[in-house]
Amino acid sequence: YVGADKEYKTLAEALAVANKWDTIVLDAGTYEGVKVTKSVTIKGPNAGINPNTATRNAEAIITTDLIIANDNITIDGIALTGAGKIKADNQNLSNLTLTNIYVYLSTANVGNVSSTAPFDLAVSGSNVVSNVVLSNTKITTDASITNDRPMVIYATNIHNLTLDNNVFVGRFVNYNDAVKLGNGASIGVTGNLIVTNNHFENYAQYLIWLCTYGAVNVLVENNTFLNNGQTAGSHGVIRFATYKGTATDKVNCELYYNTVGSVLSIQKFPNLKYHPLNLKIPHY
Repeated sequence: YVGADKEYKTLAEALAVANKWDTIVLDAGTYEGVKVTKSVTIKGPNAGINPNTATRNAEAIITTDLIIANDNITIDGIALTGAGKIKADNQNLSNLTLTNIYVYLSTANVGNVSSTAPFDLAVSGSNVVSNVVLSNTKITTDASITNDRPMVIYATNIHNLTLDNNVFVGRFVNYNDAVKLGNGASIGVTGNLIVTNNHFENYAQYLIWLCTYGAVNVLVENNTFLNNGQTAGSHGVIRFATYKGTATDKVNCELYYNTVGSVLSIQKFPNLKYHPLNLKIPHY
C-alpha cells in the first residue's frame, strides 16, 4: 500500500520491494512515474471503476512517464494528467492490460507532433510489444491547452492490440489522428487489431491509422465516430497506408454495426497490388 500515511510513500519505494505478481495499491494523490521492471498489478483508488459510466473517487494521478519494462503488467484505476504517459521501454514486452484510466489536461503531445500520446507504446529495431488491452478508459481535452495534437495511442511493432469500451474525445485540430500504428521505419501492427464498443469524437484526420502494417486481422465493431474529418480531405475511420508484410501475408478487415457521423469517409485503402485485402462491411 502506497500513500502519505502508509509504509511506502512513493511508487518507486513499493516497486523496490515488490515480488513478481504482487499488487501495489495507490492511495489518492499525485505520483511521479517510474520504470516498472517487475510483473505486478498497480491499482489506483478507482480500480474497477469505469470513468465513463460511474462516479470516481479521488484519483491517483501520474504526472510523468510510467515506463513499462517487463511482461505481465496490469494498471487499473489511475489518472494521467500533464506530461504523464504510460510508455513502453524499448524492449520486447508482452501482456499489458490498461483499464479504468482517466486522461485529462494532457500535455503529452503538445507541439503538434504525431509520434507521442498518453499511451505511447513505440519500440524500435526488432523489439515487439505483444498482447495489449486498453479498456474502460476516458480521454478528454481542454481549450486551455493549445498547440497540441491530442492523440490516444501511438505504437510501433505491436502484435495483438485490443481497444474496447473506451471514450476518446479530442480537440478538433487539423491532421489530428486518434490511433496511429507505425512509422516509416517500423511495422505498426500485426496479428489481431480489435476495436470494439468505443466512442471517438473530434479527431480531424484518421481515427485508426495503420501507417505501416503486416499480416493483420482487423475488427472494427459497435463503435461511434462523431464530428470527425477535416477540410483537407485527408481523413477516414480507418486507413491502411503502407504495407510491409510479405507476398503471402493475409490482411483482413471487418467493419460491423458502427455509427459514423459528420462528413467522414469510411476507409481509405492503399494500392492492393502487393497483397490481398479481404474486406467486409455488411452493416452501418
